Amino acid sequence: KKSEPAATYEQGSRPLFSDDSAWLAVTIAKSPTELKKEKKAGDKAPKSAGQTVKLRRLKDGETTELKNVGTFSFSADSRFAAMEILPKTSGAPKPGETTPGKVLIIRELASGRDTSFGNVVRYAWSDRGALMAMVVDSPSISNTLQVFDPARGNLRTLESNEQNYTALVWREDAM
Repeated sequence: KKSEPAATYEQGSRPLFSDDSAWLAVTIAKSPTELKKEKKAGDKAPKSAGQTVKLRRLKDGETTELKNVGTFSFSADSRFAAMEILPKTSGAPKPGETTPGKVLIIRELASGRDTSFGNVVRYAWSDRGALMAMVVDSPSISNTLQVFDPARGNLRTLESNEQNYTALVWREDAM
């Protein structure tokens, strides 16, 4: 059996392996040249949103590049990944202007199929399997606590009200 060649990621940092060691996510930091350009341009230059993440399937070396990623995590069963995608920035918002919310993308790793959710404030994978709890903050529906089952494609609303949810923690006997 021929092994895949080793991969090198310049400016790679924060490697994250899926629990089954089938996937690797590496955050790509800005190069010293890019950092110098940004520093020289100061506040005039538009700031890039998020980081670039390289997602690599280790059995065949197939790699996908993901842009504008804020946070990234694998589900406990290693079948899915969650990516918080940050909106592209175009400088400071004007008074009275609202900024776009964050988008959460759940990717089925085997197929590459994505499901996206807008205005996600917080999210957390269950400790077992692949259930995703999330808080959605939308002007039209207030704060909504939802659970998404990506394996079945089911989305369940648990509660919706004016309350602010400060943290999401799964109980051991949850779902």
